[in-house]
Amino acid sequence: MNFRIFIAIACCALVSCNNGVKTQSENSDNKSEQTENIVTKEGFVMADGKTFDLKGKVKEVKVLFSDEYIPDYTLNFDNEGKLVSCSLSENVNAERKDNKLFSYQNGDYSYTFEYNDNGFPIKKEELCEEALLIYELTYNENDELISEVFETGSPDDPYVHKFVIEETDAKGNWTKRKMNMGNGDFCWTETREIVYY
Repeated sequence: MNFRIFIAIACCALVSCNNGVKTQSENSDNKSEQTENIVTKEGFVMADGKTFDLKGKVKEVKVLFSDEYIPDYTLNFDNEGKLVSCSLSENVNAERKDNKLFSYQNGDYSYTFEYNDNGFPIKKEELCEEALLIYELTYNENDELISEVFETGSPDDPYVHKFVIEETDAKGNWTKRKMNMGNGDFCWTETREIVYY
């Protein structure tokens, strides 16, 4: 059960995504949806917006899980969009490099990121209780996270997580998504309650 909680928190602290929603190319015959998609894509105005897949000026995001063994958490951001607190940790100890979040603390977990040229995380290292997980993140042509692959040292490695967006808000942020294993098995549903400045 502890491994399940560990994997769940690891996935949740990871960059959020916008998968499963029809993309601009899938909706090319609908001009208003194309315009909305362009506005949404340009909506990463926060310093840590791309790290947590949050568009617009977000003050707080509460992440809730359908799995009772995964702890819900809340992230808070200052008016520049920099992570300042997490409900699972007294001090996030955020470290920045090149104006991007390089590492932070979330309870017993610590995270370190590497970014692509578009400013999205492509690698995340997670350390908890002396276990190190290294995630490789893959995005589609719209810079939407489509999967994460990681190894735990188990014979079942590598693990693959795929995300399906079910609901978004007016800013284009996902508010409900499912996480499935690479083999298609459903794992849990996440919802986000977002408060804007």
